[in-house]
Amino acid sequence: DQIRCCPGLLITSYPGKERHCAREVLSLLDECKPSSSPESIKASGTEKSISERLKSELEELRDPRKKAYRYHMMKGVNGVIFLEFTEEARGVWTPAEAAAAIADDAVRTRKCKSKWIGRMIPVETSCFASLDDIGKLAESVAEKHFPKDKGEGLTFAVEYESRSCKQFNRMDVIDKFAHAVSQPPYVVKLRGADRSILVQLITNKCFVSVVPGYKEKYCKFNLQRLVEREEEQGEDDEAKKDDE
Repeated sequence: DQIRCCPGLLITSYPGKERHCAREVLSLLDECKPSSSPESIKASGTEKSISERLKSELEELRDPRKKAYRYHMMKGVNGVIFLEFTEEARGVWTPAEAAAAIADDAVRTRKCKSKWIGRMIPVETSCFASLDDIGKLAESVAEKHFPKDKGEGLTFAVEYESRSCKQFNRMDVIDKFAHAVSQPPYVVKLRGADRSILVQLITNKCFVSVVPGYKEKYCKFNLQRLVEREEEQGEDDEAKKDDE
């Protein structure tokens, strides 16, 4: 399978609007990537003229190997696409960093710059959806993100979702990841965990990543909900000022 083990973003959308959704995500990634800010361009000393940038973009379009992202339609499930991070993108940021940057931009501007994006779910790696393979992946993820000699008091939670994949008991999958993390020093916390292990079972694949602030800070990377929360918070702040 061409996307197995690849990092990227799972993106939910309205069924039938997946291609529109992919274009929106690509636009947001281009807008929010670290090198797009004037400060970072000047700091790197690689500021290009308009003609040079156009030439570079045309070369990328002509050579698929230079594309930073590739989107894939998910077979057997509607309303979900996978945006693969190629080597070009991996040299800039991780999927978790990219999703956080887009979410932070929505919070900062209090503007949802998408019409078709439902949620963005970072993917660090993936495997075939079997309990044996999932168990091996869980051990690998735990070793990388939850080393036994660190993390005293650090909390974590396993966030599990499945789509078109009903052959597993959810607790069997959750336990694979929960039991792979040493307890102590780490502590399970279902609400407000420091880190969340995101587990997405879709058809015959298991997608996994580890991110901080998944629910409380980033509202599961739901841009519309993030903006609504900020607007509600702003209204509450204004009401408090009026009361004073």
